[in-house]
Amino acid sequence: MAAHLLRSRPPNLSVTIVEMRAELGRGFAYGASNPSHLLNGRASNMSAFADGPHHFARWLSTQPDAPAANEDPEFRFVSRELYGRYLESLFLDHLGSEGRRALTVVRDQAREVSMTTSGVEIVLASAPPIRADIAILACGHESFADDNPLYVSPWLEPVGGGPARGDASHPRHRFDDGRYGAGLG
Repeated sequence: MAAHLLRSRPPNLSVTIVEMRAELGRGFAYGASNPSHLLNGRASNMSAFADGPHHFARWLSTQPDAPAANEDPEFRFVSRELYGRYLESLFLDHLGSEGRRALTVVRDQAREVSMTTSGVEIVLASAPPIRADIAILACGHESFADDNPLYVSPWLEPVGGGPARGDASHPRHRFDDGRYGAGLG
């Protein structure tokens, strides 16, 4: 959403992203560093912009570590980490010098959002509140993971030593259709 707002921004628009991680646009799925964790969609279908369907493919062509397109580039699959770098690149051009920023990144955690007479107020964990006209909540999966010690990210490397998924002592519960849930009974 932020990339779309910044791409076609009105002259007086400024965007603030509240993000605790060092990288933008990564989340669980695109923060994976294992090169074997591939996108489950073809690179040719992964543009961030519907009106620019080849945007991601063009960006890939500028990356020295991107896998070469084989005989049929329509069926190229790339790593989730590489796609995360692409998403982050959508923001980098908008970070400017103080006073000329279209984008500000606040390294913190939003704790509360409330309506005010002039817009919204976002209460942060360790900084003064942010006041804005509108707020867009894009919480991702971490909000669940942070509050649930039984949640295990599928994007983390296995540590080993614990019970297998089929083991009754495993903290996840198996649903009838074979899916695993985290502490859901």
